[in-house]
Order: sequence, then C-alpha cells, then structure tokens
Amino acid sequence: MSYILTLNCGSSSIKSKLFRMPAEVLIAQLHISNVGLPVAHWDLRTGASREEGKKALTSYEHALRFGLKQLFAHPGISLKGPSAVTAVGHRVVHGGHRYVDSTPITAAVLSGIRANIRLAPLHTPPNLKGIHVARDVFPRARHVAIFDTGFHQTIPDHASAYALPLTYFRRHRIRRYGFHGISYRYVINEAARMLGRPVRQLRIVACHLGSGCSIAAIDRGRSIDTSMGFTPAEGLMMRTRTGDLDPGVLLHLQTVCGFTTPQLNRLINYDSGFKGISRGAATMPELLRRVRRGRTEAKLALEMFCYRVRKYIGAYMAALNGCDVLIFTAGIGENEPLVRAKICEGLAGLGLRLDSRRNARAVGTAATIHARRSHSAICVIPTNEELMMARDAYKLPTH
Repeated sequence: MSYILTLNCGSSSIKSKLFRMPAEVLIAQLHISNVGLPVAHWDLRTGASREEGKKALTSYEHALRFGLKQLFAHPGISLKGPSAVTAVGHRVVHGGHRYVDSTPITAAVLSGIRANIRLAPLHTPPNLKGIHVARDVFPRARHVAIFDTGFHQTIPDHASAYALPLTYFRRHRIRRYGFHGISYRYVINEAARMLGRPVRQLRIVACHLGSGCSIAAIDRGRSIDTSMGFTPAEGLMMRTRTGDLDPGVLLHLQTVCGFTTPQLNRLINYDSGFKGISRGAATMPELLRRVRRGRTEAKLALEMFCYRVRKYIGAYMAALNGCDVLIFTAGIGENEPLVRAKICEGLAGLGLRLDSRRNARAVGTAATIHARRSHSAICVIPTNEELMMARDAYKLPTH
C-alpha cells in the first residue's frame, strides 16, 4: 500500500489530491485559489468532511506550505506526517519536444523544464515552484513530472508543423504541442472500458471543454492531431481565449490600433472568447442564463462556441477516416446537455446521433448518450487528471 500525492500548481491556484494506491482511494483533496492576491481561499475535503477559509497567502511557497500543513494536520487523515507519502506526481504543463512520458524528476529533468519556460511563461514557473517546495517537504518521496504535452508527441510532422519556413520548425521548435494530454489519456481508457472494446481498436474524437477548450483526434490510443498548438490560445473558442485567429488581425491591432505586446496577450487570453462576445459572461452557466433571458450577444457567443466545436469534430473525423467514439469531458462537456445538443446538431450526416433524453440526464456523470441509430458512440466522461497522475507516480521507479 502506498500514499501518492498529486500537485497541480497553476498560475494563481494550487490543486492537490492524496490517494491510497493501488486501490485508487481518494483520501483528501485541497484547493487554494487567488494565490498572490490580498486574500486567498483554501478548501480542504476529506470524505464527508470539509474545511475552508480565507488567508493572505502572498507567495506560492507560503501558500503551498500552508496548504500541506493543513492537509496533514487534519484529524481525518491518519498518516504520520509527510514521511508517509511514497511519491508526488507533479503536473507540468509544457514538456517541449523532449518529454513524452512521465519522468522521475532529476537535476537534468529540472533543467529541461526550465528550458521550456518561454513556451509556457504563465504555467511553468508555478510548476517549478511546486516541485521545489514539495521536494523540501517530502524529501524521502520520489517525485515524478507528468507532462500535459506528452500525449501529443505522437502527432506526425504534417499535422504539427506550421507553414513557416522549415528552419522555424526544426531549429526553433515552433510547432503544435497540444495540451490537456493527461485528461485525454484518462478519458480514452474510460471510454474503452465503458464500451467493452480495447483502445487500440478505437478512432476517438475527444472534446475537452472547460475554461480552456481543446479537441483531439486519437487513432487507436495515439494522438494524431489536436486543436491547441504552440500555446493554449489556438483552436476552439474558449471562456476567455480567442481560439483560431487570423494573424493579420494581430498585426492590425498592433500597427493601426496601437496595441502593445502585453495588451495583445491580455486581449487574446483573458478578454476574449465567449466572455468577450457576450460582454461579460465569464462562465458557461452564466452565458446560458443570459441566453434564456434573450440576450443577443449571449446567443451569438453560444452559437459561435458550438459551431467551432462542431467544425473541428468534422475535420477530425476526416483525419481519422471515421469515428468510433465522440467524447465530451471537462466542466462544460460534462455538465451542459444543451451545449452538447447544439454541438451535435447537423452531425447526423456523419453518423452521429444524440439521444435527447439520455443526454439530458447526463450531468456530471459517466454515460453513453448516443441514439440507437447512431453509427458512432457518444460518451460523457468526467475527467480525472489527478488519478491519472497518481497512477503514473505510483508505477514509476525512482530512476
């Protein structure tokens, strides 16, 4: 029996879960938000118990040490301190071209992660801070880096290269990296289990629709294309990100409208998406409330969002030469039947037919929602990136 801790250190939040392996029992989960702001919020859950509070956690190190202290001091956790933790699995957003598989963290691996800071400047520094603090708190545990980009390293060059002069692809590594790989690894195996078929027999189109949104074409367990590219800003329209955008628009904003690089970054990543189109609806539930009230901007945002997902589904079915399974996962994909229904409108000609009653019942739970006449299965699968990370950390040796 082993105790595995997972750490997901984002740009302003920390998410952590403690598992008992190999039984895959979730013992506790910790979430700290608004790290670095005047007041942070922490939430600790163990079984039916929940504790939460607010506290000034001005640095990442302070927040992580505070959170871990709360975790191991909780009376519902019977572990004898941090020394009982066997391994810590760290989510690392960007592994660049070098890291495909989950990897024990060594000095060389840390150096490799640091070299990729420029590829994910918002995410990699917190990832590294989490590793630094956790290695100090858990000196006896093995530490494993689990890369979000790793799953997509199987994408062939003709799909991962941009149509820039080839030197930018080969020398500067400007290419499609893709993200949400840990989530995709989990949901494709769950889909195979639900359908009673091996992953190696399935052509899967998987839609990870949350705050960040992406879609992947997965051929017999291998990613062959995905919508997010060099950064997470490419692809689908998202909550606050533009998704696909003509680069000429950026040049126009810069040269004609006087935008600076930081202003462009703010516009693309934080002020656009359905929040920008709807003039302020920052979540899908809020957007749908505005749609029900008849707000024109909200209706447009919803139509744009669903149309772009539907368009990518068609494109990836072409890339796969068909589709055995369509998966919806993450916050929107798991919890919004109306959005799934609108996405699937017009896909009957491609053999995808939704069962409206089954779809309406599938909220936050794993389910098949396709109609009997559908040529392809359609599944709703709640993702569990932390469990996927715990599995990797449990299985990998120290060296």
